[in-house]
Amino acid sequence: MFHGLYTVFLCNDDDYFNRQQLTGRMLFKIRPGLRLDLVQIIKNCLFTYNLSIEEQPFYLRGMCGIERVKLAISEVEEISLFEQEKIILNTFKFWLGLRENGYQLKGAEGIKINPSAPFIYS
Repeated sequence: MFHGLYTVFLCNDDDYFNRQQLTGRMLFKIRPGLRLDLVQIIKNCLFTYNLSIEEQPFYLRGMCGIERVKLAISEVEEISLFEQEKIILNTFKFWLGLRENGYQLKGAEGIKINPSAPFIYS
C-alpha cells in the first residue's frame, strides 16, 4: 500500500499539491508498512515534493523514528544534489524540527532560509 501512495510524491502535474496533500494525510492516518529504502524514498521525491506538505516527513518519522530519518537525511546530503533538491531537503528537515542555527536552516549555497517566511516555489 505504501508504494502506491508514495508514487504520488514522484509526480509533478497541474494538481500535484492537492494530490500530495491528500496522499500525505492518508499515509499519516493509515500508516501502511514501509518496505523501501528510506534514503531512496527521500532522495527520489526531492524534485517533485511540494514544500507545503508536512505529512510525508511526519509519516516517515512516525514509522522509522527520528534518528533513522536523520541518518537517512545525512546520507542524502552526501549525494550531489541540485539546488532545488537542497532547498526541498532543507524544508523536509524543517518539518521534522531538524534546524540549524536556532530557528534558521542553512539553504543551498549557504543562503539562510527563514522558515516562517512564505516559500515561493516555481
